Amino acid sequence: MKLYTSVAALLSMVLVSTPVFAGALEDELERRLQGAWVVMLTEGYSNCAGGYNNNEVGAAGVTAKATRRFAPGELAKVDKINLKRSRLDLFLSFAEPVLTSRVDGPFTLYDEQPCKLQLLVGIPRQDVKSNSADIVMTRLGETVKVFHSQAEAEASDSWNQRQREPFPDDYDLTLARHAIWKAEQINATVVQKSKRALDDAGRIVDRLRDDPDYITGFGAGMESMRSQLAYSDCDDLLEMSFDWKKRSVPSDHDGNSSAERRWQDGWSDGQELVFSVILADRLRGCMVPVPPAPN
Repeated sequence: MKLYTSVAALLSMVLVSTPVFAGALEDELERRLQGAWVVMLTEGYSNCAGGYNNNEVGAAGVTAKATRRFAPGELAKVDKINLKRSRLDLFLSFAEPVLTSRVDGPFTLYDEQPCKLQLLVGIPRQDVKSNSADIVMTRLGETVKVFHSQAEAEASDSWNQRQREPFPDDYDLTLARHAIWKAEQINATVVQKSKRALDDAGRIVDRLRDDPDYITGFGAGMESMRSQLAYSDCDDLLEMSFDWKKRSVPSDHDGNSSAERRWQDGWSDGQELVFSVILADRLRGCMVPVPPAPN
């Protein structure tokens, strides 16, 4: 029983007491580091795609899976920290973004992308157990230099002075021409989609039958489609198509007799006619103004 009590007391110290000390240390490190600015003394890697890419700092250098390399001296802001048993994680956002290119039609466009990384800095376990923020900060100083403000960091000789790549010459002209091309492309797609919808409506009108069962089904299909076709935005309208196979007939008209088949044909044509006419009408509101040509 004595042995059990001793083990329980020991476990209590490990599981309860240790996090209290670690929590206090992390709180102090957070007070000193969160919102501070740092200059990295190591290289760093980021995909600049919105997330924090892991960068593990070791004796042989930095290990990371991200593809874009940044030289030592990069300036970054500390977004948050996370203290582990033998590691301090810094979540960093670089002061300067990068330019990434993309192709849209005949144009090459450029976007500013922010870059982030998570710097995994090894801290000896005994330093964390010391509960001394000064000791941990000294260890951290081997990987980054910490400053109270961006201006102080930029005054450091360690800053590599990287700035975002400049946009190409006459990029404003490229953007203006792209805006014109984009509007023309949208309008051409709208016109093409509208014409196809009206052609479909005309094709249905041409095949109307003078048959009571067909006409009854046709009217029922029209009423059904009017109640089903909710308003959609232009992106959805441009993707819409009528698919009769997905539109089942009412259960009381699913028979196989000749009269039922004529009713079903009318139901399908009535639905498609209303779909085509409403689609063509709503697409008229999807035309966009074409910007004026640049001077």
